[in-house]
Formats: sequence, C-alpha cells, structure tokens
Amino acid sequence: MTVIRISGTDIRAAITSMYRRFHERIRKLIDTSRDGTRKRPRLNAEETAWAMIGLATVSNIIRELALARPRQREAMFAETAKYLVQGDSR
Repeated sequence: MTVIRISGTDIRAAITSMYRRFHERIRKLIDTSRDGTRKRPRLNAEETAWAMIGLATVSNIIRELALARPRQREAMFAETAKYLVQGDSR
C-alpha cells in the first residue's frame, strides 16, 4: 500500500487555486450577463463574484443545519443573487 502525504500547505494552495478559478468563472458570467444599456452597476463584477461565493457558502450551511426548508433556501438565494448580479447594493 502506498501512502501519500499531503501537507496543510498543499491543501491550502489547492483550495486557494480552486476558489480563484471559481471566482474568475463567476465574474465572467456576471460581466456577460450585465447589459451595457443600464447605468453603471454600483457593485463591480469582482465584488459581486465574491459575494455570490459567500452567499452560496451560507446557503449550504443553512441546508446542512436544516435552518430553512429547501424552497425557502432556494428563494433566498435566487432573490439575493438577482440583486447582486444587477449590481445595485441598495
């Protein structure tokens, strides 16, 4: 049996890389979803992508702890994500 040893530094680097790639993908999707005819969004795509990742994380915690029913969680995520993607922080 071969034992593979992975350090905490390796794990951290892999997770950091994964989140950076995930963030870049979301940012690109946000950029392409915003049309140029509206006024400039108050939240840029960079900030919005990180906010979406945070929202998804909280949504998963809510699911794991059974703090809301699935439909409630989905509605919360969808409604909040809509405002984030539209770029209006009000």
